[in-house]
Amino acid sequence: MKTNYLFIVVCMSLLVSVVGCKSKQSITKALKEEEVTIPFKDFKTDKNYFRAVTSGYSPDMNVAKKIAIQNAKSEIAGSIQSLFNQVTTDYIKQYGQNATPDLSQKFEEMGQSIVSQVLSNLTLVDQKYFRSTTNNDIRCFVAMEMSKEELGKTALSRISQETKNRIDFDEYQYRKIFDKALEEYRGEE
Repeated sequence: MKTNYLFIVVCMSLLVSVVGCKSKQSITKALKEEEVTIPFKDFKTDKNYFRAVTSGYSPDMNVAKKIAIQNAKSEIAGSIQSLFNQVTTDYIKQYGQNATPDLSQKFEEMGQSIVSQVLSNLTLVDQKYFRSTTNNDIRCFVAMEMSKEELGKTALSRISQETKNRIDFDEYQYRKIFDKALEEYRGEE
């Protein structure tokens, strides 16, 4: 009985491997999809700029562009917010020993406010449009960037104004941490 069971298992395994080997159809053919080439693939965040390449899809060209721009703003805003969270955490760890319990919450609120303010400084570097051959819809790809230097100036100016009366902190130390984080931030690789 054990021998028969073993024989059946071996035969089934061989059958599966033979059938699997005959099927040399590529993944894209099996799924009836093809790879999409994304323009601006080398346009990435570097030491001087936050950058994003996103797309929007719509039957209307202007709507596709608006969607792509909104997606780029969201992506860059997420990167900036992540940077602010990192800087605030590092600052509080190093210099916030006498900080009030809500110091990080106040910095988080300021960070969100600053992100909203600086997104108006985004620059549309390039855009490309593609029309679908099946339904004539438009896909718009945009490449957008924002200067890290400009972000740093705006953010530190705003933090200085906000903190004069609300938060007791060492602006010089915060600026050192912030500038270092801006210099090192490269985004997701």
